[in-house]
Amino acid sequence: PEPPSIEKQWPNLPPPPTLAQAEARLSGQPLLRSAQAQTRAAQIGVQVAKRGYWPEVTVSVDYGQDFYPGSPNWLSAGVNLSLPIFPGDRQDQDVAAARAKALQAQYRYDDQHLALTQQARATFARYEALKAQLERTERQLLPTARNAFSATLAAYAAGRAELSAVLRTQKEVLDYALTRLQYRRDLDLSAAELDFLTTQGATQP
Repeated sequence: PEPPSIEKQWPNLPPPPTLAQAEARLSGQPLLRSAQAQTRAAQIGVQVAKRGYWPEVTVSVDYGQDFYPGSPNWLSAGVNLSLPIFPGDRQDQDVAAARAKALQAQYRYDDQHLALTQQARATFARYEALKAQLERTERQLLPTARNAFSATLAAYAAGRAELSAVLRTQKEVLDYALTRLQYRRDLDLSAAELDFLTTQGATQP
């Protein structure tokens, strides 16, 4: 007898991307997109801090009219130039602090990118190993066990084999069938993990 089949109930997942495709898609991973946005914000902070070296120019314009009848309208304009005092002190500290934050943000991005890359490579290697084990079980081990069971069952029917031999070969068929299901389960879990790692977030405007 054949072991029960669950082929119709088994989910049919699409194959995962290749390792090169997976690594290329990591840049769109939500965790990396967030880290990249923080890095850009920190870099902008450096540019803002550098503006402390620049003089601040303020332009003011006033327009009005006196209350006395016949008085002319008046217009005044002024320019105020504020020069930074001791630019080598406070401004340098601000720029240094902004650069330190930018470096920290870049390091966090690099660390997350490296961690995700290593995780993707390990998951892909596990997927390939499980795929090879599944193919070997399906093409060699399980068919061989089924043939041995069929031959032993025929020999038992002809009186040339013991019942214990039939039960032993039947158990081997069931064991390989169960192993095959476990490989398929683990293979699909690895494919799902790769899909998660390469899921790209919404495009930033």
